[in-house]
Amino acid sequence: MSTLINYTPNSGDIRTLKAAYEGHGSLKQLGDMITLPVCPWCGGSHTLMVNARTGRVHCSNGRCRESLGNYITLSRKLGIPVNDDVVQAQMRDMSTEQLLAAINDSRPSRSGSSLITDVGWEVDDDVESFSTGLPSVDKLIGGLRMGTYNVLAGVTSHGKSTWAANIAVQAISQGYPVWYYSGEASDKSFKSSIATIVGGPTHVVESVTEYGNSVYSLDPACRADVDAIAGDMITVYTDQYDDQGRPYDIMDVMERDYRALGCRVFIVDNLMMVCAQHVDKEYAYQAQFCQFLVNFCKRNNVCVILCCHPRKTPNGVEIQRINGISDIYGSGMISNLAHCVMVYERTPDGSEHPRAVRVLKNRTYGVLETGGYYVDYNKGSRRIYEPDDYARAWRCVPKF
Repeated sequence: MSTLINYTPNSGDIRTLKAAYEGHGSLKQLGDMITLPVCPWCGGSHTLMVNARTGRVHCSNGRCRESLGNYITLSRKLGIPVNDDVVQAQMRDMSTEQLLAAINDSRPSRSGSSLITDVGWEVDDDVESFSTGLPSVDKLIGGLRMGTYNVLAGVTSHGKSTWAANIAVQAISQGYPVWYYSGEASDKSFKSSIATIVGGPTHVVESVTEYGNSVYSLDPACRADVDAIAGDMITVYTDQYDDQGRPYDIMDVMERDYRALGCRVFIVDNLMMVCAQHVDKEYAYQAQFCQFLVNFCKRNNVCVILCCHPRKTPNGVEIQRINGISDIYGSGMISNLAHCVMVYERTPDGSEHPRAVRVLKNRTYGVLETGGYYVDYNKGSRRIYEPDDYARAWRCVPKF
């Protein structure tokens, strides 16, 4: 547990706090929290706490804290990664005035309010977006827009991760670097899946296992070409723990990689894996995480896609069709905060087309398609496209 030290603006350099910790143990272990009696954000007399290890700032006043969120960090101002020892070392060497200046310079708007005369007009043609590769879906929702948080839901093993990977390839092919969290696959497995989508049917080879199962992979002769197309455009995050087995905070990782790598499309696959470390307060964490995604999108003008599962029956069995947004597993904030909610699903046996996409929420135009658009699926490459529209759907992917 961190020891709290009352740190007043006239108490001198942060390094002088070392003596205050001598009776409690190591500064690194117990010397994380510094409290300032006056909040630089709003000038109130309530306490502001600065975590010298992570750089996070927390205000004890509820109204002020709402504007801060949990994501404002001194490390952003300092230009160094979150959860880095450098944060602690540099903050320890900062004078009181420098610390307050850094906090003050990185503060958000006091109220978040604007006179409507100061707000520009949104022109649809000026909104930055990219294609999903499915023209009917793009026409309905206006493409996937920057500055928005979206939900992609689907029953387990129906292919939502495959469509998410297809969207990733579509994004990089249109010039948008992608950050992809894969909670269930290793980084090598994820790369193999992306590679066949980039390569397409003509660059996939089939092999048969000793059990008679067909396995599809990218032609080894094309690996250099795929690396040239996707290698610097997709960042995959699969390792959730550091060398000591401590879990990373995915919100910190997303903030860090946005600043360091300039990713514009963030795909989180999936929410249940993100929340696996928070089972004791799962719904509360889901709401907090989704609120973070909304703020993250707006602040950085990026697009986020969150993959979700359907709810379960009282017996713990996953329902087999998502009919409405209330059928998505978890906190109601997941869909309430979303710009668009889309469902990817298998069609009934015997259908002419194997998959369908339905739109259950659409803040762009308000029009829904709950019946679904049929889509086809190439088993070898895992490419998804609308019937008779393969060439147009994948025209943006470089040929090799």
